[in-house]
Amino acid sequence: MKIFALCKPYLTKHRRQIVVYLVISIFVGLFSMVNPYLIGGFIDSLIEGGNMNVVFRFSVIFAAINILRTGSSYITMILYTKTQARSAHEFGQGVIKHIQGLSVSFANSKDSNYLTQVVNGDTNQLIIFCISVVQRNLICLNFAECT
Repeated sequence: MKIFALCKPYLTKHRRQIVVYLVISIFVGLFSMVNPYLIGGFIDSLIEGGNMNVVFRFSVIFAAINILRTGSSYITMILYTKTQARSAHEFGQGVIKHIQGLSVSFANSKDSNYLTQVVNGDTNQLIIFCISVVQRNLICLNFAECT
């Protein structure tokens, strides 16, 4: 697609952060999928006549998984925000440099503040779209949750 061809140079500069973001996102998904199984096992053990040791063990495991999930979610949010902002900024700079190379009559016929705002908004949305499509495709491959 042409959209990915436009975004690729700016995303590949940050490929390490994007890969880390995607890997941690997979773990966040796995942590979320483990919770129902863990709760189901806990309920089954209580039905079978579990004691306080079972409750304590469940509490520790449940707390640890949720703390890991929350910490991982925070890290992915920070990585996503930094990567998206940096990529969009670099993309916007490239577009503005291209516009600066155009004829003077084109530049004079446009309001520079409006043009800068449109460029920043559009490049930001393109980068967000590309990252989200890559993330969705990776999740579809790993978890088969595509509709």
